[in-house]
Amino acid sequence: MENKPNILKRAMNYGAIVGFASIIYTVILYITDMLFNRGLSMISILILIIGIFYGTKVFRDKANEGFISYGQALTSGVLIAFFSAIITAFFSYLLYVAIDPDLIEKSFQFMEEKFIEQGKLTEDQIEMFMEKARERSNPLKNSLMSIPISTFIGFLVSLITSAILKKEQQPA
Repeated sequence: MENKPNILKRAMNYGAIVGFASIIYTVILYITDMLFNRGLSMISILILIIGIFYGTKVFRDKANEGFISYGQALTSGVLIAFFSAIITAFFSYLLYVAIDPDLIEKSFQFMEEKFIEQGKLTEDQIEMFMEKARERSNPLKNSLMSIPISTFIGFLVSLITSAILKKEQQPA
C-alpha cells in the first residue's frame, strides 16, 4: 500500500509530460495544416506508448527498487494515460472553441470530401450523414468523451507494457 501514492505522483508527472508532448505535436499538425491526416495522427498513440513505457520503467527502477508487479505496472500505465487524457481533452476543447472555432466546420468539410472520394455513398446519403453529424457536434461533449476513450487505449497499451516491464521481487 505504501507505493500507491508514489505511483499516483509519478503517473501524474508522466501523464503531464505525455499530455503536453501530445499538445505540442497537435499544434505542429495544426500549424502545418495536417491536423486531419490520419497517418500522422497515429503518432499521438506512439507518444502515449512511449510515455507509458518510460514512466512505468522509471517508477520501477527509481522509486520501487527495480521491482514492479504486473498490477502496479498496469496501474501506472492506466493512470499515465488518464492524466494525459485530461490535459489533452482540455486543450482539444480550447482548440475547437477558443483558438479556432471554424475548425469544427473544417473537419466536417474534410469528412465530406473523404466520403465523396470513396464513392460508396450517394450524395443524399452523405448530406444526411453530415447533417446528423453537425447536429450532434458538441466540442465539450467530444472533449469529455475523449478521456475514457484515451484511458481505454492506455489500458490496452499497459496490458502489453506491464508484461514487458514486470519484475517481481523474489522472496528471501
